[in-house]
Amino acid sequence: MPQPTDQPATDQTLTSLIDEAIGARQMLPRRERCEELDRALRDRVAQLLPSVEVRADAAVERTREWYRLRAIVGEARETLDAGLGHGLLSAAIQVGRLAEQCQALAAEAS
Repeated sequence: MPQPTDQPATDQTLTSLIDEAIGARQMLPRRERCEELDRALRDRVAQLLPSVEVRADAAVERTREWYRLRAIVGEARETLDAGLGHGLLSAAIQVGRLAEQCQALAAEAS
C-alpha cells in the first residue's frame, strides 16, 4: 500500500517538502524516499544559504542579529556536512534536520 511519503520530490513546494521531511521522523519512509528528500532539501538549502550569508555579512558585527544569522548559517553548513547514515532512522532524522534548516533559511531569505 503506498504511503504519503512514497511520492517523488520533484515539483513539491518548499512547504510541502519541509512538512514531509519533518514527518519522516514519525512515519519512516523507505530509504529511497529519504535519499530523494535529502537531494531535494540539499538543493533548497544551497539556493537559500547565500542570501542569508550576505545578510549575516552585512549585519553589524557582534550584535544580536549578527550572532543569530551566523548561528543559522553555521547550523545549516553543519547539517549539510552530515550524511544520511546507514540506518533508516538516521536517514529520517537527517532529512528532518535539513528541513528545519530550510525553514530557518527561508524565513531569513524572504
